Amino acid sequence: MSSDKEPSNTPGSPSGQPPLNQGEEGSNAAPKSFDEAFREGLERARNRERLIVDGEKISPCHVPRELVHREEVLERVYGTITSGREGEVGDRILITGPVGAGKTSVAINLSRSIEKEENCPTCSHVDCRIWRTPHQILNKLASDLGQGPPDHDGGQRQALRRLEDRLEAGNSTLIAVLDHLGHHVRKRGLAVIRLIDRAERAAGPSGRIGVVGTAQSARLLARMRAESRERFGRNLVRLEGYGHDQMVDILERRAEKAYKPGAVGGEAIDLISKIAAGDARHAVALLRESGRQAEHRESSEVLPSHVEEAEKGLTPMCDGEVYFASIYLP
Repeated sequence: MSSDKEPSNTPGSPSGQPPLNQGEEGSNAAPKSFDEAFREGLERARNRERLIVDGEKISPCHVPRELVHREEVLERVYGTITSGREGEVGDRILITGPVGAGKTSVAINLSRSIEKEENCPTCSHVDCRIWRTPHQILNKLASDLGQGPPDHDGGQRQALRRLEDRLEAGNSTLIAVLDHLGHHVRKRGLAVIRLIDRAERAAGPSGRIGVVGTAQSARLLARMRAESRERFGRNLVRLEGYGHDQMVDILERRAEKAYKPGAVGGEAIDLISKIAAGDARHAVALLRESGRQAEHRESSEVLPSHVEEAEKGLTPMCDGEVYFASIYLP
C-alpha cells in the first residue's frame, strides 16, 4: 500500500526549503541590521580616494582674497569711496549685475582693502539678507563705529540716534558696504537710505558716510529721492556676467586650491563654464558637486559625466542665491 504522506520540509529533504535566518552556514544569511549597513557604508566612504583636499575653498560662503577679472572694478570703487578722506562728502556707489557676476566678491574685498590700511576710515560690511530691517542695519553701523554691541531691544529712532551721536562725537568717516541692498529694498523699501542720509546731515562736517550698495539692477534708483538718486547715479558700476574664458580662469584657480593636483581636467572645467553661462556662483557650486559625484563613483578625476550628474542635483533657489545639492549616500 503506497504512502500518502506529504514530502517533508526539513532542511535535509531534497524537496524542502531551508528555513530563514539559518545564519552564515545556510544558503540565506540573516540580513544586516541598519546600523551594520550604515557603518559599512561609512567605512567604504572613508576608504575612498579623496579628490577634494580643501572643501572650504569651494564652499558657498568662501570669498577669495584674490579677485579674478574684477581687479579693475575693485580699484575703481576703492578710489571713489575713499576720496571722502580728502574732505569731500562721502560718496554713494551702486554696483549692479546679475547673480554670480562678482558683486559680493567686490564688496567684501573692498572692506578688506580699507580695513588693512593705516589710519583707515571705519568700514562696516552689512549683509542685508542677515541684517534685515533698517533698525538692525543702523545698529550694525553704530556698533562698528564703536558704540558697543548692537542694541536689539531699542527701536529705529534709538538706533538712528546712536549712529548720529557716534558720528558727531568721533569726527568719523564711515564707509557702509550694504551688500544685497537691492534685496533689502524689495522687502523693506528705501527707509535705510533716507535714515543714513539723515544721520550724515545731523553729524555735519564732523562725520561723513560713504555708501556702497549692491543690487541686481539699477531700478531701485527710480524710487529714491532726487538727491540720493543723483549721488548713486553718478557712481553706477555695472557688472556683466563672466565670459567663458574668464569663467575657466576662475574655476582653474578654485580647483588648484580645493582639489588634489590633476583631479579636475580641462574638459570638465570647460563644460562647467558652458553650463554656468556667466554665473560664477553656479559654476563654483557645480565644481563642488562634480567632485562629490566623482568621489562617490570612486573615480580618480572629475569627468564631464560627473558634471552632468551634478547639474541634475543642483536646484537654484531664491533668485539663485542658495543652492541645494543632492546628497550621495554609499
